[in-house]
Amino acid sequence: MNNFFLSAQSHRRLAYRSALFLGDAVSVAAALWAGFRFRFEWVFLFTNSALFRKTPVRSYLPFEVFTTAALLLVFVQSRLYRRLHVGLTDEFLRVCLAVLKGWLVVFAATYVIRDFSYSRLVFAVSAVFCVVFLLAFRTVAKALYRHVVLRWWEPHRVLVIGRGKMGESVKRVLLRQPGVLPEIALISAPEALREYLSRTSVREVFASAPELSHVTLLHFAEVCEDAGVPFKVIPDLMELRMGEIVFDDSLGLPSFSLRPATLAGSTYLYKRVFDVILSVAAISGLIVPFAFLAFLIRMDSPGPILFRQRRVGLRGRPFGFLKFRSMVEDAERRLDSLKDRNERTGPVFKIKDDPRVTRVGRWLRKLSLDEFPQLLNVLRGEMSLVGPRPQLPAEIAEAGEIAKRRMNVLPGITGLWQVSGRARLSYEQMVELDTYYIEHWSPGLDLTILVKTLPAVLGGRGAY
Repeated sequence: MNNFFLSAQSHRRLAYRSALFLGDAVSVAAALWAGFRFRFEWVFLFTNSALFRKTPVRSYLPFEVFTTAALLLVFVQSRLYRRLHVGLTDEFLRVCLAVLKGWLVVFAATYVIRDFSYSRLVFAVSAVFCVVFLLAFRTVAKALYRHVVLRWWEPHRVLVIGRGKMGESVKRVLLRQPGVLPEIALISAPEALREYLSRTSVREVFASAPELSHVTLLHFAEVCEDAGVPFKVIPDLMELRMGEIVFDDSLGLPSFSLRPATLAGSTYLYKRVFDVILSVAAISGLIVPFAFLAFLIRMDSPGPILFRQRRVGLRGRPFGFLKFRSMVEDAERRLDSLKDRNERTGPVFKIKDDPRVTRVGRWLRKLSLDEFPQLLNVLRGEMSLVGPRPQLPAEIAEAGEIAKRRMNVLPGITGLWQVSGRARLSYEQMVELDTYYIEHWSPGLDLTILVKTLPAVLGGRGAY
């Protein structure tokens, strides 16, 4: 029976992929038709009946067939049908990239095939329509799959053996899979597992309890085999390096390897180019506000306009962390006298009514305007727009091994913890969010964090 359920699930995914493929084909064809009509019929600037009669729609039929086929091939090559369930931002980015690559192929083909002079405006408008139609269709298709199709069949119930931090981590990962319903239970005996499987409709078992012996795990595997339920073991290593484990059997021996929790190669290049372009644009547009803030800081209290602090960056390299000064000039020297008032756990110091903060500084901190000079750190390659919080050397000395892994990537101006509550979060929650970011980085995640930063800053929650 369980084999039947697993087969049904694979059939559903195949049907879903096929539906996406057909829907994408219809979306591309509709976008081309809309681009043609926009160019020759809809917009009054281009309405010209004589031109429309000279350019009948049938002249574009070969172009439409070729373009649809070319874009679908590019979509397959871009793996739009591999990862079926991604966030809207990631979906937008990968659809835009796939459409751009497909359109470059089509555009190049028009220079080779010169039997007919195609309108370049039709290309441009159709590309925009293509992105809009594809995103609209895929959003609706995903909603139908999640909320309608998966409800017609029983959800894929998964048993997670093991509680605590490890079990909860596995459960969070499984919950992100549509149609998967994880259940956590602490089972230590094979007979207990046999009884559990007999009275439930569990289709898969994950063992994530480090205290279980190898012999017990083998007995569990036998019980699952008798019940026709797949049995999988999550190694103890996952508790320390969740999201960074890669299965490797390249030499014929099954083993687990640790994937470096860092960005390198093309991913680092992409992130760096993205940082530089946005930073240059931001600095160019904010020169006047920068000058005004500098004037307010100088008029409010004596001392430098910029505050420079030694922080630890990528791979433990120190750098000069820049901020607009929001405290009195001797704030560092007065820190020891205030440490007993610390309101945060862990090695981070934070108090809500810090007497060292100036009048202008309190306003700057409330709106996070004191962070703007870090755009210069980004241009110098010391920081990124999005990343973990840059740490003080004293924090590094007190932090655990998991917290120290945040140094594997460039620190950021904003990050997951900043858009999730800032100072309202505990130090442990901050470390967990930063670790999640490192292990699950994607261009879409960066873009999502940047978009969420503005309302988080304007709301002012957790900022002091």
